[in-house]
Amino acid sequence: MRRAPSIALSLALGLCALTAAPEPAGAFSTRVHIILANHVRQALVDAGDGTIALRFGDHAVILDPDDADAIKDNPLAFRAGAVGPDNMVFPGMTDPSHAIGQRPFEQCELLYQEALTGEERAYALGCFLHGSTDAVAHHYVNFMTGETFTLTPITSARQSDYDNVVRHILAESAIQEAAYTLDPAAFADSKLLHTIPVGFVLRAYLDVSSPLWQMMAAHPMKEYDKAVADNPGASLPTIVAAMEVAPADHLVLSPVYLGAVDQLIADKRAELVAAVKAMQDPNTPEGAQLLVQPGDDGKLGTKDDDTDCSFTCPQLYATYFTYAGLLAPRYNAQNQELPSAFDKISEELRKELFEFHVAYLETVQNLSYKLNTEPSMMDNGFGVTKEELGEVFAPLDKWANDLTTIDYDTLVYAVVPDWIIELDTLMQSVGIDIDLAAIIKAVFEPIVQPIKDAIYGAFIAQAQVFLDELVAEIEAKKDVIYAEYDARLAAAAHPDLGGDVLDHFYESGLFGHSFNIAAS
Repeated sequence: MRRAPSIALSLALGLCALTAAPEPAGAFSTRVHIILANHVRQALVDAGDGTIALRFGDHAVILDPDDADAIKDNPLAFRAGAVGPDNMVFPGMTDPSHAIGQRPFEQCELLYQEALTGEERAYALGCFLHGSTDAVAHHYVNFMTGETFTLTPITSARQSDYDNVVRHILAESAIQEAAYTLDPAAFADSKLLHTIPVGFVLRAYLDVSSPLWQMMAAHPMKEYDKAVADNPGASLPTIVAAMEVAPADHLVLSPVYLGAVDQLIADKRAELVAAVKAMQDPNTPEGAQLLVQPGDDGKLGTKDDDTDCSFTCPQLYATYFTYAGLLAPRYNAQNQELPSAFDKISEELRKELFEFHVAYLETVQNLSYKLNTEPSMMDNGFGVTKEELGEVFAPLDKWANDLTTIDYDTLVYAVVPDWIIELDTLMQSVGIDIDLAAIIKAVFEPIVQPIKDAIYGAFIAQAQVFLDELVAEIEAKKDVIYAEYDARLAAAAHPDLGGDVLDHFYESGLFGHSFNIAAS
């Protein structure tokens, strides 16, 4: 019986079920993709003349000199590119980079065109290797599973079911197990080590000006635009909830969601301006109570404004001077104008929001490194425990938690210390003890929280539930499916072969044709 699947396979194939689109599945595990990349690169190095000798004949392919140098000089990036499509979106939530309608090979070409350095070129060339080798391995995997990847398999009368997902995972696991058994040294940690060029991936995949992003985002953007049109004035979480797209598509749209912060900031500024004017207007309830008048500088909306109440209307007084102070110009010791406190705080919050993509890529790196280590523990479960997954996902969890638990007192003292000290002093001078951080939080929290909630909830929250269900399904079915696969492989094997095709994996057409198409 074949060994149990690793969680790398579960994630690298199974979570794509969350995306529910045609043909998103991989066909080799991420480790096997890296092994193939190593074989292709080694053949290039061994030839020494920019060619790669093909299997099953005397032919060779000639590489572009720049491509050959990129592969030879950047093995870690080439390996990373070989698993890159499985690392975009999460390993497993691969629809945006795999599904037929997403034109995956054209995506690789756009990635290649975006490359500026040898490292980036090597990563892009790895993308081609991934797609081309999957194209070969799909035939074997689909034969073993009985049909192409689908969430509504024939065996379940076209109803939603994990059965086909599980069968794909176990078919891939069998390939990896065979390769590992035949050549354990090829799966040493040093042979699987890879480095993702983070800046390149962010620039190519998650920048709205990138042609690759525009291709990948075409479908979800239509859904987003429709949801916006159908829900005028709705919050971002409401719009996201109304969209009929897969969780992975929400990651693709994350640059759009993050970009919404600029409009939210502009709207909040206008709201503050209107609120200050209302409190200065004696015809409003707040204005009638405050009766604001210009101070010695003769201007309204500055720190020396006079009011008719202070100690007797502490909350209103503190709110007025906080709002006015947020909007008022600031000056340095040379009397040069500085950004307002509102602008400085908004800038810092915007920066923290946009750390999402960095946190995401750190999480992808962590997970990819964890899943692509020597598979020595494949007999004992899934290779990664829930506790280890918690560690892997720490960057994204920290991003979300930091935004959820912002200490606005600490933030403001860090960003505009002189301004908040001056405001505190003003409150103390009239005997008011008010939590200014709470007032500031009420201003800025509605800017950051909807975006954080939309991204985190729509993209990440569903994955754990799915993974738990998938793991349970694999555990329940693996013995029966492995026995079926072993019997089918044995029945198909030539009596003189001495084992089945996987027992001769490196001499098989499955490996050889994958090598040849990748090299070509």
